[in-house]
Amino acid sequence: LAGTEAPLVVDSPFGHLDSPYRAAVSTFLPEMASQVVLLVSRSQASPEVLTSLVDKIGVEYVLTSHSEADSGEKEEEFISINGDNYDLTKYNSHFTGTVLTEVKAL
Repeated sequence: LAGTEAPLVVDSPFGHLDSPYRAAVSTFLPEMASQVVLLVSRSQASPEVLTSLVDKIGVEYVLTSHSEADSGEKEEEFISINGDNYDLTKYNSHFTGTVLTEVKAL
């Protein structure tokens, strides 16, 4: 529809880019739409990307993968953001799926 505004959703936009290109893309993406949703892995959230985006982040979430697998089989992972730890993987859950957790703002 004419005049429709929709968010730009991009999954793994920084995958195989070198550092200067990551910084350039992270500067350019927020200019492409009034709302941008970026799905990035821990390795893609490099310092040059985060530095370019920090002032443009409205809300940040961590996706936690829950599994019924025995925790003895695999090591649970977490990520530290703003001094708080957030689970990336949880085992021995009562369900299998992914949970969004909002990151606490500074």
